[in-house]
Amino acid sequence: MNGEPASHTMTPGTRSTCSRAAATRAWPIAAIAAVVATAVTACNSEQAPADARTASTTTQATAKKAALSKYRFERPPTVVFASAYPHPETNINFYVFARMNRALPRTTRGIKATFLLDGSSPYGTPTTKSRRPPCFSTQIGAGDNPQVAPQLVDPHDGQLVTVTLRFPGIDGDRVTVAARKVAPRAVGIDQADAKYLRRLGCHVATG
Repeated sequence: MNGEPASHTMTPGTRSTCSRAAATRAWPIAAIAAVVATAVTACNSEQAPADARTASTTTQATAKKAALSKYRFERPPTVVFASAYPHPETNINFYVFARMNRALPRTTRGIKATFLLDGSSPYGTPTTKSRRPPCFSTQIGAGDNPQVAPQLVDPHDGQLVTVTLRFPGIDGDRVTVAARKVAPRAVGIDQADAKYLRRLGCHVATG
């Protein structure tokens, strides 16, 4: 009839322009989602081994630190220092005598540990003085060393110093003691060093 709105007739099996447009828009979104999901899966696959390696490294480091924490100073170490010739005003040598609770780890190249003064350079590699009980000593030069702690350059009798047992990459036990000033001939030779070790209960022979 004239004046009536025109009807929209759809042939079976066909879709409207809007439906086709909607489908056209939907397919790119689905494709993008699939690509994103694939990328996320790939990233997760790459991240998993990295996380596993990190966790393994952390576990190994924790286990190593726990194992090395078993090494301790059985008694507070003895620290003495003396002037060294030919320039006694600037050349200062420290001597550390220590009794440990167990023998320090070693390889064919020697003991795998050092004694540090005040947490930094200078340091010295311990020498075994007795095995039962395990006692060690080392000489640490504080002169002509740009890395030495400033308070060690011109020390005074009774000055507090911190002795740290350090393993490669790991700090172990540490103790703070008073360093005593002694005459140059009162330390540095076996007969003189023996008295410091005996005071710690070490069994040493002077030959």
